[in-house]
Amino acid sequence: MNLTVIEGAWEGFFTYGPDYPIEYQSVQEAFTMELNVVDGIIQGTCVDSFTKKYFDEPAKVEGTLIDGVLSLIKKYPYFLGTDEYEQTFVDRTLPGHEVHYIGQMKRKLFSREYFVEGQWDISGSYLDEDGIARYYTDDGDWEMHRVR
Repeated sequence: MNLTVIEGAWEGFFTYGPDYPIEYQSVQEAFTMELNVVDGIIQGTCVDSFTKKYFDEPAKVEGTLIDGVLSLIKKYPYFLGTDEYEQTFVDRTLPGHEVHYIGQMKRKLFSREYFVEGQWDISGSYLDEDGIARYYTDDGDWEMHRVR
């Protein structure tokens, strides 16, 4: 597959998986991506509700497209977390975490239009109140289609 098929503006959404509270699981978080290919690597930006609300710049995106499988890493400008009261916060002293998106490039039936469907995940760790390291992985689904 030619890498130029990924270049351009895309829009889509992601959903939250079963490890999230039930009220989040039906939410579709909209996003837009602007993607280019530089020396065989996909690079670009992503704007979603979190970048709009908490940051003054988009998230960075980098990845590959191999045999129709799109693999992207989205990284927010700074650390974006949730506290024990489920309140979102930004810590500008810490680097942004990485969200891995993987999906299959597909074509609409009888069309030249491409779209992508797949899963995303985010992993990390923290020290609990007893000083014990805790590890987590959260995930969900996502999809996007080209807008130009």
